[in-house]
Amino acid sequence: MRQTKRDGIIGICVILGFGVVFEFLTFIALLGLNPRGEFAVGVKWVDVTPGVGLPMAGFSSRNRSAEGVLDPLRVTAMSLVHRDTGSQLFVLTYDLIGASHELSDQIYEKLHTRFRAKRESTLIFFSHTHSGPVVGRNLRVLHKLSPSEQKLVDAYAKWIVQSSENASGRDPGEDGCTLAAGFGKSNIAVNRVYNSEKGFELGGNVNGPFDPTVPVLVARRRDRSVLSCMFGYAAHGTVLINEYRYSNDWMGFARKFVEDSLPGATAVYIPGCSGDTNLYPRGDVSMAKE
Repeated sequence: MRQTKRDGIIGICVILGFGVVFEFLTFIALLGLNPRGEFAVGVKWVDVTPGVGLPMAGFSSRNRSAEGVLDPLRVTAMSLVHRDTGSQLFVLTYDLIGASHELSDQIYEKLHTRFRAKRESTLIFFSHTHSGPVVGRNLRVLHKLSPSEQKLVDAYAKWIVQSSENASGRDPGEDGCTLAAGFGKSNIAVNRVYNSEKGFELGGNVNGPFDPTVPVLVARRRDRSVLSCMFGYAAHGTVLINEYRYSNDWMGFARKFVEDSLPGATAVYIPGCSGDTNLYPRGDVSMAKE
């Protein structure tokens, strides 16, 4: 098997997959905060599941719009305010495939206007589910929408911006919270690229590189109960390849498992660098839940 630049790129992505999840901890340090100090932590989510009939994002093979809802889609907002300095950090996560720079700019502007949030202290993540709606002008070359479909999609994008503000303003935060980080491992991801003499081919390459790291960040209340649990993993949200119902794919089921295991806590999923990794087998809801 030949060695190519892609081998190096995959290695870099494994490193980035680890780093992206805890990028906001670096932001805390850059803001002059002590991660071991106390914070006011707020975390809330709002439902952003659209009505049926919107085009679905991710798979070009789909030939019709969404027909139902498998599990609700969320936008989750988490804020951390340092007790001593008052410096603030915003983290927003969306159960969506992604967004254009234009839409991201609108979200940043909305948060800045309402909460005086600085762009350099605001992080936005998308789960990259392939079972959500098309969002604004994101991946428009892939979707080839009609004018009427584009109008619906643009209206949904405006709702996403407003929902970002709504989620961010719902919880002023609980004082006296502390942060703790840890790392687990999971081998459920599989590289989806074969590097052969013929070139690159898509498929389940069980011998290919992937990132097994499961980073976790927990915010605890004064009584040591868990307020929020942020976790990450590097794998595409593409298990539900035959679905025409809105879903956050395996990431949504993983989040539900965490919340069921930690009553009273809000789970937050952060994607890793998953461009060349999938979960296998794929195909139906039972596989995503497993």
